[in-house]
Amino acid sequence: MNGLILVLAGLLAVSVIHDPAAAQAVPDIQDAISRGNSIDDALREQRRTSLQPSAEDEGEIDGEAGVYVLTVNDIFFIGASVGSGWEENPVRTIDDVGNSVFATAAVSAGIQTKLGDTVDAGLAVTASGIEYEADFAPSSRSVSASANLGLPLGRSPLYLGLTAYGGYSFDGGFDNGTAFYGASIGVSAAVPLGQRGLLRGSLSGGRALNDISENNAWNANLSVGIAHRVTPDLTIAADARVSRIWFDDFFEDVTFVARKDWQYGGNLTGTYAINDWISASVSAGYEKRDSGFFLSNYDGVAASVVLTARKRF
Repeated sequence: MNGLILVLAGLLAVSVIHDPAAAQAVPDIQDAISRGNSIDDALREQRRTSLQPSAEDEGEIDGEAGVYVLTVNDIFFIGASVGSGWEENPVRTIDDVGNSVFATAAVSAGIQTKLGDTVDAGLAVTASGIEYEADFAPSSRSVSASANLGLPLGRSPLYLGLTAYGGYSFDGGFDNGTAFYGASIGVSAAVPLGQRGLLRGSLSGGRALNDISENNAWNANLSVGIAHRVTPDLTIAADARVSRIWFDDFFEDVTFVARKDWQYGGNLTGTYAINDWISASVSAGYEKRDSGFFLSNYDGVAASVVLTARKRF
């Protein structure tokens, strides 16, 4: 593997020496990787603060078809989160330049209801940001919108979901805006384990696009997790996930490599419900990326403490 990295690095260096356009592409590649990571952060915060119906909470949302539902059910929601943590290799490249403390914040608002007593439907808007203490780490800000549709598959434990999203990601100074958008479809399932446990899993695939066309890609994702309610207010959970990502053309004229990534991760999380709409969580996780482009290889651990609030009305 080290030999392959040296060969690829040599090819990239030769191309820079002999091709002025390739010299410009080197910072472009680094910028594309950084902006792609910032978009990943934005989508994570979007999922954290907005309502995301799935197999495990099927039946929680009441509603009736038609406009009448807007006046008789609690279909509106607001959400917010603030947190802090520590991340190893926040640049998320093979060149691990150090670790950093970070702070996050996000707010969401939207609608989540049922259509025709069967289909879950929702819209949400989210604004979020992550600020790293280290100067080399890529702080970012984002604003995004998402829409979802979902329904249970007959009497089985399976749940089919479709999500579309779009937004803008910026650097820490609200400059260098990058538009991003995409869609995914997936099947999830949740199976009770006794009175206090839950086994859940999901399989999904999607398309991710943004202003930097070199980051455009297809993806397939598999996740599995287990949760246990220790007390009525305290839940502990563990999850593992793997993704395969196929990039359309990640600077192949310079790198001479078709980029296809494997990404693996896992988390341990403890969540305490302070009341019906506020919770505090402590999480530790590991992430690893095996990339077809050597600079994008990385692994690292992270830990965080997050306070989250969601209120329906």
